[in-house]
Amino acid sequence: MNVCIYGDGHVAHSLAAKIADYLPVTIVLRFDRYWSRRLKYEQDGIFHESFCEVNATTDEHVARGADIIFIAVPQFAFENALGRLCPYLHDGQIVVAVPAPAKMAEYAKYIAKSGAEVVGFQRVPYISRIVKYGERVQISADRREHKCVVSNAVLKGVLESFATTWFGGTVSFLSSFLVFAFNNSNPLLHPSRMAVLFRDWRNHIFEKNPPFYAEWTDESSELYVAADCEMREVMMKCPGVDFKRDYESVLDHYGVETISELTQKIRSIPSFRSILSPMRELGGRFIPDFSSRYFTEDVAFGTRTIQNIARRLSVQTPTIDSMILFVEGLVKDA
Repeated sequence: MNVCIYGDGHVAHSLAAKIADYLPVTIVLRFDRYWSRRLKYEQDGIFHESFCEVNATTDEHVARGADIIFIAVPQFAFENALGRLCPYLHDGQIVVAVPAPAKMAEYAKYIAKSGAEVVGFQRVPYISRIVKYGERVQISADRREHKCVVSNAVLKGVLESFATTWFGGTVSFLSSFLVFAFNNSNPLLHPSRMAVLFRDWRNHIFEKNPPFYAEWTDESSELYVAADCEMREVMMKCPGVDFKRDYESVLDHYGVETISELTQKIRSIPSFRSILSPMRELGGRFIPDFSSRYFTEDVAFGTRTIQNIARRLSVQTPTIDSMILFVEGLVKDA
């Protein structure tokens, strides 16, 4: 089996490192940069070196010979990546979006024209952080369950086989690619925290960059749950979405029942603890980093999508609206 990964960020690094434990991987880069032939990764406090080689190239033509192609790029870059890869797609291939963007239903139709089958992961297999570009990555524990959508039911067995082998956990299937427009992970999680953290940042001196999750607050949890409830109402009215099958509340996802329990849960997740806030140092103090994907991607390509669908369906989303207004206002006034 030939596996190709398009992208070179945190997710692409982790996919390449884990899959290369089982078979060689080709990773397609936009720019010519150094990559080690053997990736190293740390998981659960144990250091590993990939058993098979990782071959890096800027030649997108290699995608033609791949059996499985993972597209692991930010949402804002997905359409461009797809446009560059589509000339090389053909029957018999499987294109996997990790994670699938909000517009995945539209992209899946585009991919289908090439004859390739499509898979979308609702979330990344694990949280990961590049330690040294092209050489080493830190990976969290395997996710217990991977929620996916497939373009062909025949793919279910194939997906279960490679996903559980490479990523661990089990696989369950959502109803359609439309469900990826309703994401109560980063598009609701990150703005909930930023609305509290940066509420009065111009008058507050940050002498250090605070942990984003390890100092999570009840107020952020309240916003997060309120936004999730609004998204639920939108999903319930959205044609083509199987609400009962596809929706999992924030509280259920984290296995908690109350706001305070949610706060403690988010604070205690090992893979979250070391993640700092989207800030940069300026003149001895820390200020918001408006180039961070927390500002450039999560709202524009996630939260906004939920809001737009809500407006088409005449569903009120005051909490989501206020978070969008706040985050976009920060960027505008920067």
